[in-house]
Amino acid sequence: MKLIIGGKEFKTGNPRSATKNYNRFNHRFEQTPINAPYVDISDFGNVILLLMDGDTPVCYYKESIENFTNPNAEYKWCSLLPDKVVGKVKNPNEAGMISFKLSIHDVTKNGPIKFSSFEAWS
Repeated sequence: MKLIIGGKEFKTGNPRSATKNYNRFNHRFEQTPINAPYVDISDFGNVILLLMDGDTPVCYYKESIENFTNPNAEYKWCSLLPDKVVGKVKNPNEAGMISFKLSIHDVTKNGPIKFSSFEAWS
C-alpha cells in the first residue's frame, strides 16, 4: 500500500500475511510533519491510497483531506476502485476494501499537537 498526502508518499512495505484473496498490512506510521508551501490544509487536496503490485498502482481510494482532520479518528472501511489505465483489475467488485484511520493537523493554523494524547492513538 502507498499513501499520498500533499505530494508526500508513505509506503507500508509487504503485507504481514497474504493469500490469494486477502492481504493484511497492519502498518502504523509515526507522527510525521509535512512541510509544504501550502497556505491552508485544504490546498493539500486529496488523500490517496494505492494498492500496489510492485511499483504499479492497481487499485486506489481517494477522499478530501478535510475529512481527516479529527485528531481522535476512528477506523473507516473504504472500497478501492480499479485503476482503469493499468487494467490489472477489471471488475470493481474485485478491487477490495481497506480499513484505516488517519488524522491530519494543520500546525500553522492550530498550533502543535501530540496525537498520543488522544485515545485513538494511545
